[in-house]
Amino acid sequence: MRSVITSARHQGEPTRGSPRNATMKIAEYIFKQLQAHGVQHSFGIPGDFILPLYAAQEASGIKCIVMTHEPSAGYAADVYARLKGLGLATVTYGAGALNMVNAVALAYAEESPVLVLTGAPEVKFRNPNMLFHHRVKTFETQHNVYREVTASSAVINDESTAIHDIDRVIETTRALSRPGYIEVPRDMVNQKVSVPPRSPYTPPKRSKAELDEAMAEIIGRLKHAKKPVVYAGVELHRLRLVDKLRTLVERLNLPVTTSLMGKTVLPEHHPNFIGNYMGRVGPRAVREYVESSDCVLV
Repeated sequence: MRSVITSARHQGEPTRGSPRNATMKIAEYIFKQLQAHGVQHSFGIPGDFILPLYAAQEASGIKCIVMTHEPSAGYAADVYARLKGLGLATVTYGAGALNMVNAVALAYAEESPVLVLTGAPEVKFRNPNMLFHHRVKTFETQHNVYREVTASSAVINDESTAIHDIDRVIETTRALSRPGYIEVPRDMVNQKVSVPPRSPYTPPKRSKAELDEAMAEIIGRLKHAKKPVVYAGVELHRLRLVDKLRTLVERLNLPVTTSLMGKTVLPEHHPNFIGNYMGRVGPRAVREYVESSDCVLV
C-alpha cells in the first residue's frame, strides 16, 4: 500500500524546467526538463536509432555513463533514481530497450523512478511491409512491452502533443515513483515545437479541503485508539517523506514497525521503533503487537 502522507513536492503545478513561449527542438526540451528535475547523468549504450538523442544529450550537458550491457544501464539508473529522485537510461530501439526490460521491471516492483529514453525508426517509414532491423513484430511491440512495466509511457510522433506527453511521463514518473518510458523516432528528435506559457499537462490532484478532512480523520482515529501503530513502507524512502514520518510519530508518540523493504525509514535505535513486521516469519512480539492493534496507519 502507498503512504497516506503526500509529499508537497508532488502537488500543484509541474516543474517549469524550460522557458515557455519559446520554440525549441523536441530533444532539447526533453533534456531541459530532465535537468530541471536534477538529472545530471544518464546510463546507456549508443545505437543507431538513438544516436541523434545522444548528440542532443551531449549538447545539453547531461553526462552519459556508457555501460557494457543494457541491464547494467537499467540497474545503474535505478540506483541513481533512489539516490537523486529521478534516474535516466538511454538505449536504442529493439535490441537495446528490450534487453533492459528486466531491470525496469525491478524498478517498477521496488518503486524507483527510472525514465527510459529510447530512439526508434522514423515515423515516415513506419510501413508494416517495410523491413527494419531490431523490429520484433510490429513497430509498436516495444512500447506495448514497456506499458507493462511503467506507470506512464509515450511515443513522441506528433509535434502538437509532444510537450504534453513529455511533461506527463516525467511528472508521473516522479509523482508515483515508478518507471516511465519515452520513445522518440529519429525524424522527431530535431523537430521544433512551441513551448506554451503553461504546461498543457495538468497532474491529477486532490483539493486542500479533501486532504484536510482526511488528515483530521486520521489524527482523530490515532488519538482515540488504545493501541495504535504505524506500519511504514519503502514509499517513505522513495517519496522523500522520512523526516515527515519522524515528526508525526514523535509528536503523537506512536510506535512504528516497518516492512522488510521499509527498513531504516526510522532508525532501529529510535525509542518508537518496535521492529520489522513480516507476518509469521517475523519476530513474534512485533507480530502480536501489530495484529492486536485497534488502529494501524499504513
